[in-house]
Order: sequence, then structure tokens, then C-alpha cells
Amino acid sequence: MGNNDAINFYNKLSKKIINPLELRNKSKDTSVLDVAFISNYADKNKTLLDIGSGTGLLVNHLYDKFKKIIAIENYIEFSKYIVPNKKIEIKNENLLTFDYIQEHFDIATAFGSMHYFDEKESIKIYTEVFKNLPKNGIFIIKNQMGVNEDVLITHSDELNSDYFAQYRFVEKEIKNLEKIGFTLLEKRDIYPSHYNRFTNTHFYALVLQKKIV
Repeated sequence: MGNNDAINFYNKLSKKIINPLELRNKSKDTSVLDVAFISNYADKNKTLLDIGSGTGLLVNHLYDKFKKIIAIENYIEFSKYIVPNKKIEIKNENLLTFDYIQEHFDIATAFGSMHYFDEKESIKIYTEVFKNLPKNGIFIIKNQMGVNEDVLITHSDELNSDYFAQYRFVEKEIKNLEKIGFTLLEKRDIYPSHYNRFTNTHFYALVLQKKIV
């Protein structure tokens, strides 16, 4: 995490968390839908790199679908909820400074984590993933994104806290990823309509591939 408000918010939460669902921050638990979506691309012969694994709401239900999962999570207090399993390797490191080149992975996922980074920071992470994915490797990003423009949140009345979230305009996010070299395979309106509580943002899943001619 690069933004100070996001860092401060999660520093505080990490010190008091007692339930893995607290990372949902008042939002509905979408993990069943997310796991089902990722499972469409699962392969027991491939390694998954999960970016921002949090309390393991996804990887705890995916480890039997992959050869191995590398779970990157900045906070050890969150990753303690990840089920101990020989197929899951936990890396407690910052996503911005993580050395992606040291890992071998075939598929990467970033579910509900990229809005805590600004556009420049996100492009840095996306670029690192692209460089280290194999040819035809898949990258799936699911995030709340702006419907018509970027939506910046610096305070949450619902959480009664200073906060940082940059819900980037979905079409701009796609263009940024294509500039890096990704090919968009699918833009999925991933949830039933009642999961989208706000008119200016929407949950999308972007499925991208590293195609090299």
C-alpha cells in the first residue's frame, strides 16, 4: 500500500481484527462468487500468484485447484487467518516493493486490492506482473471501478475514518493495462445488481492475457 490514509486505516485494523470478514469493510462477502469465477481458470498444474490475499477469503478455498498458491499480504495479522497448507506460500510483503521476478507463476489475481493504490502505483504493479507472467499467462483483476470517471474517496462516513480508495474509470484502467501489453479477454459484470451499492462505481472483473507474437 502506498497511500498514507490507506496504510493508517489498515495499520489500525490489523491491531484489532478478530474476524476475517472484517476486511470486507461493511461490504457483502463476495468470496463464493469470486472463488467460482477464478475456478474457471484454475489448473492443478499451474501456480497462482494472489496479490493482496488479506485474510484468505479466496485462497482458503482455492488451494486444491492449483499446484501452488503464492499469497502476497502486507499484514501478518491478516494472513494468520490463511489456512495452513503446504500448497500455500505466504509472503508478508508490500505489493509495491515485492520482488515479483523471484517467483514463478502462471496465473495472477488481484481481487479487491488495487483501489488502495493510485494510478501510478497500480501501473507499477501491473507492469511487474506482466513482465513475469509466462506467454499466454492470465491476470484477473476484480475491483470496484468508476462507471464514467475516476472516483476518489478520502474519508468514509460509513467507517467513520479517513480512508483512501481510487476507483478508476474502468475504460481507463483497461487502456492502462493494454498499454503495458495485456490483451483484454473479458470485462465481466461479476455480481448481481444489488451488490453495487453506488451509482458512480461498479464491480467488474477484467480477464487479461499476456499474448506475445
